[in-house]
Amino acid sequence: MVLDESKPDTLFNAVGDKVSFFGAICPVCNSDSVDCIGIGKYFKHSVPTMYCKSCGSYFRAWYCTSWAKEYYNYQVQYSMTDVLSYQIERQSNFIFPYLKNNPCKYQIIEIGCGAGFLLDKLRNLGVPSNNLLGIEPKNRVSDQAKKNAPGIDIICSTFEPWAETHKNHADLIIFSHVLEHLIPPYSNFFTQCREVLNPGGLIFIEVPHCEYEVRNPYVNGFWKTHIVSFSPEGLRTLLESNGFSTKKTESFNNTNLLIRYQKQKRIFQKIIFSFNKSFKNQLSASIENVVRLLFMELPLKIYQRYLGSRMASLAGYIIYFGEKNDHTLK
Repeated sequence: MVLDESKPDTLFNAVGDKVSFFGAICPVCNSDSVDCIGIGKYFKHSVPTMYCKSCGSYFRAWYCTSWAKEYYNYQVQYSMTDVLSYQIERQSNFIFPYLKNNPCKYQIIEIGCGAGFLLDKLRNLGVPSNNLLGIEPKNRVSDQAKKNAPGIDIICSTFEPWAETHKNHADLIIFSHVLEHLIPPYSNFFTQCREVLNPGGLIFIEVPHCEYEVRNPYVNGFWKTHIVSFSPEGLRTLLESNGFSTKKTESFNNTNLLIRYQKQKRIFQKIIFSFNKSFKNQLSASIENVVRLLFMELPLKIYQRYLGSRMASLAGYIIYFGEKNDHTLK
């Protein structure tokens, strides 16, 4: 890759793909106090992982839009896993106290709504269907959202073109596990968020905790479509510098919790497989499946559902809840 001297923030590779370059400046807090902590794999590409000593966030040194094209074109099927169900419950419990006095008056938009589970949960808590809107760029996933949240308007689009024609349209914008996928700089994106929000409008963001994601041996560094991994301080700084005042933040990081779960799961699997193996030669084929179900598959599912999934869902996250503040920007 070579640096285009006329655009110092942009790289171009041999085939002309545009590559956003962040190597010297943190895209979260704009600090130049950054260190390279190693080389990580982003799809098939080796990319330096940078650490910001000012805000504590991590980020890739550069990003090429074509790298993730194949991944994002792959139509992922969403299902309500146990981990996701705990996440939806946590998020709705966080949001709803701000709506409970009069949930019918709030116009709520979820950007990157996935399969629509959170929107459906908010409706079940009392928000009218016509007050809810989901925006999801993937065709098949947006189709799933329409099935999972019938009666709620789901738009298959990216946020930016929709936002251009919908000023002062919402009282609350939600994006859960979306921000870490967006390409910096973030200023234009948050400007559009503020334009879509009514005066005093609210914003809810959840992202993975950077220490959970980068330092966790079971995650093994950045997830392959994440560009930035936020710290609690970095996320708050980013939002406050883009016209929001902080109402509440919440973060939880316990990598040891997930490691303990994984170790317990492996021990549990060994015990069950050992038990099943010891009886395998003594059982007829007709009842072998019954024994496998009772002594291997069913206990493991019970363990994962009632202990493991809760531990995994709590392993590391950051929530930011803020309010549009027009007076914070010059």
